[in-house]
Amino acid sequence: MSEPVHIAAIDAGSNAVRLSVARAYSALDIEPLHTERYPLRLGEGVFVRPRFSEEITKKAAKAFQHFREVLDEFGVTRYRAVATSATREARNRKAFVRRIKWKSGIRLEVISATEESRLGREAVLAAMGPEAPLRCIVDLGGGSLEISILRDTLSSKRRNCRWARCG
Repeated sequence: MSEPVHIAAIDAGSNAVRLSVARAYSALDIEPLHTERYPLRLGEGVFVRPRFSEEITKKAAKAFQHFREVLDEFGVTRYRAVATSATREARNRKAFVRRIKWKSGIRLEVISATEESRLGREAVLAAMGPEAPLRCIVDLGGGSLEISILRDTLSSKRRNCRWARCG
């Protein structure tokens, strides 16, 4: 058996930035180690005037610098850092992402609504198991709403998922 790998996920959402660190023994055997949440409220100003303020950018850079320290402390070798609705909407998102990278070394990926929906759907299905009688998954965030409608198909035992983004 190979050595466990320390992994992390960072979610820069409209209301908060979250960090989760885990030890992965395999793709299915994952042990949570540490979680943190910073209530940055990235979406608060962006949805009124579609730009991140300098104050929010500084606060975000500081939070990501701290996250980098945590990643190093736990010996994280793989991570994914994603930004969702508020960052998608910000006209200065490229400068924001560059600032995060420059201050913390963390590469922040601005994901599409489709990818955001897919990640949420995969997380729910993994947590509930393949036989769960799910029909609909609703993810209400600070700046978006994703709805995944699940249906069984006759040709396959796999679930087909459709998504819709509202507002």
